[in-house]
Amino acid sequence: MLRRLIRALRQRYEQRRLIRELDIGPGTRLSVMQLDAMFPHLIHIGADCTFAPQAVILAHDASSYSHTGQYFVSPVHIGDGVFVGYGAIIMPGVTIGSRAIVGAGSVVTKDVPAGSVVAGVPARVLGSVEDTVRRRDASRMYSPPYAGKRPSEVTREDVLAFRQLVYLREAPEENPRC
Repeated sequence: MLRRLIRALRQRYEQRRLIRELDIGPGTRLSVMQLDAMFPHLIHIGADCTFAPQAVILAHDASSYSHTGQYFVSPVHIGDGVFVGYGAIIMPGVTIGSRAIVGAGSVVTKDVPAGSVVAGVPARVLGSVEDTVRRRDASRMYSPPYAGKRPSEVTREDVLAFRQLVYLREAPEENPRC
């Protein structure tokens, strides 16, 4: 029991040491749990990036380890202002250009040009960020009244007001759910 505790503490210490060596720009939002636990120091992330939950960044591939005793290792570079959607996986050796969008559930195996939108398995370029934003239905774009608040600061009234706003804009006569 004591050995297990000591081993767990050593692993935590080692992870914290590697985490201190991370190269993450200011304003970037992600969980350390999303980073390659073995090689987080090979991941370079620019400023003002957003990573949705369950997105993962890998700097190594262990698929050949049982055959060769070695890992494939390659750094990952992510530019400024990148958005990575829910459940996306960034594979080793990939470079994602600034202001790119990676769609939810995508597996990025190749470099992503700056300002482009990619999605799929494997991810492929769908177009530019500007074209994607231009095609969005403006009537479905919202700024929640509680944006910028911490979750503990969001009140029930905030949530109800936003829900009412969305439902009324969607189908004012047909949707009595508010």
